[in-house]
Amino acid sequence: MPLSDMSGTIARLSTGIYTITRYTGSAMVNGRYLLGTAATFTIKASVQIAQGRDLLILPEGLRTKEVVVIFTSAFLTTAKTPGSQNDADQLTYLGTQWEIITSEDRSGPGNYFRCLAKKMGQ
Repeated sequence: MPLSDMSGTIARLSTGIYTITRYTGSAMVNGRYLLGTAATFTIKASVQIAQGRDLLILPEGLRTKEVVVIFTSAFLTTAKTPGSQNDADQLTYLGTQWEIITSEDRSGPGNYFRCLAKKMGQ
């Protein structure tokens, strides 16, 4: 049974409007990593605390970190997004930056993205 368009449901159940920071053009220069240009935009999303099943899909070293689940209709990138040379997007949530570590594309029939983000500095 195909999923219906879930973007309206995500908008209704959103926990707020959040700022995303995206760095483009980061590169290694003379052995030093230089961040690219920062651009910010806002998204409507539902941010939830990660549960046990969410943590199981993470590499072992990340399972003890603070992790949140983000449901949104906006595409968020990770550091490993194919075809991208950008750093991972960063979500501002509760006054703290959270780095996007996974981004599941459910934009086909579901029309949304499910992302996991870890607290920066951990």
